[in-house]
Formats: sequence, structure tokens, C-alpha cells
Amino acid sequence: FSFQIIGKIYYVIVREKISNYFAEIMYFHYIIIC
Repeated sequence: FSFQIIGKIYYVIVREKISNYFAEIMYFHYIIIC
């Protein structure tokens, strides 16, 4: 098996988790501000 494939999968998973984390932060900031 290739580490490059695992690296790409790991990158996609991490990127989705980070984007979800920032989306939740922005959502809560929106509630607090408005």
C-alpha cells in the first residue's frame, strides 16, 4: 500500500473536521453578535 493515499485521506478528514470546527465557531459568534 502507498503512504501517499493514506496521506490524502487523512488530509481530507482533517480538513473537514477543521472546517466544521470553524463553522461552529462562526455560528456561535453569529448568535452572540446578533
